[in-house]
Amino acid sequence: MNAAQTGRQGRGKHFLLFACMVLAPVLASAASVSVRVVDSQGNPVSGTVVELFGVEAAPQDHRYAVDQQQKQFVPHVSVIPSGASVWFPNSDDIRHHVYSFSPARRFELKLYSGTPADPVGFPDTGMVALGCNIHDGMVGFIYVSDAPRYQVSDNRGRVDFDRVSASGPVRLAVRHPWRNEQLPVTRSVSRRELETNTIIEMTINDLGPDPRNRRAQPDNPFIRKNPFAN
Repeated sequence: MNAAQTGRQGRGKHFLLFACMVLAPVLASAASVSVRVVDSQGNPVSGTVVELFGVEAAPQDHRYAVDQQQKQFVPHVSVIPSGASVWFPNSDDIRHHVYSFSPARRFELKLYSGTPADPVGFPDTGMVALGCNIHDGMVGFIYVSDAPRYQVSDNRGRVDFDRVSASGPVRLAVRHPWRNEQLPVTRSVSRRELETNTIIEMTINDLGPDPRNRRAQPDNPFIRKNPFAN
């Protein structure tokens, strides 16, 4: 073996060692992360948007839908990436008039049955409250997120993120559409929590009443100031 070949092999070994050193922090932190959201009494809180920042993005769906079933939006709370579009099928045997007057996205789908020909785009982040111009008890929410990983908590208040990879600081943010304060509750996630599959408990307070049980009252922030009302 000549000197040139020996040099190339040496450089190859050094490059491989360098690559392993760079990738090691990322691979070491790949784990499952579970979050449990509770209220001040320790009760599970469903419908909470849970976001992870500082992690590698996961594959995303490319078709999102919010159905209308028995005069309700299903799911009640959705989370989508910024720039996504949402279909609004109407599975009821009556017509609905869907709208939002939220700053993050204002739109209107006038009285219709079935599925509109086009979805609605959501280019900007933020909480979007959905209403029906005919049925005041129909209230739903779409949160438009710029986080690489996100989910909505189930009836146990739980979300489970699989194969979370991070090479630096990780931040957790939770927010609920019924919360009077719309700023998220946040905390940092330690390397130990990532590597030991710890269930992280987050407490969210100051939740208002379920808006689906409210009607068109002057103090109902989900119903008033409808710019599309007749």
